[in-house]
Amino acid sequence: MERLDGDFAAGHYLQLGGVLPLLIGAAPRVLLAALPDEEIASYLARPLSQNTPKTPVDPDELWSAIRDIRDTGGSVSRDDVLLGVKAFGAPVYDHTGAVVAALSLSGISAHIPDEQEPHVLQQVRQAADKASSALGYTA
Repeated sequence: MERLDGDFAAGHYLQLGGVLPLLIGAAPRVLLAALPDEEIASYLARPLSQNTPKTPVDPDELWSAIRDIRDTGGSVSRDDVLLGVKAFGAPVYDHTGAVVAALSLSGISAHIPDEQEPHVLQQVRQAADKASSALGYTA
């Protein structure tokens, strides 16, 4: 694992190697979406806590996000880990095709306009694809 800080890095909510619940943040939701449906249903059936008022805790909303992640190959998190922060996540696959990690990029929301989100997510997916290739994954 590695963290690269940009010009505007002010502080981090998580320490390198820290953890978040699977429903909070772009990378954790990518990992959640990679689980079998039965495991997801079991996870969503328990009490879900919010990190911020923007953290999605409605199971129907989370299932919709999971379907979107599976369809697009990535996730965008807006203000659900920390208010004022956006994050983008994409899965990293190993040589067997299993999701073994998620790559994430985050930044101050004001520095990432909404219209740039698809471009940023595409770049994160491309970086995750390179990491997957390094692990022997072929699409």
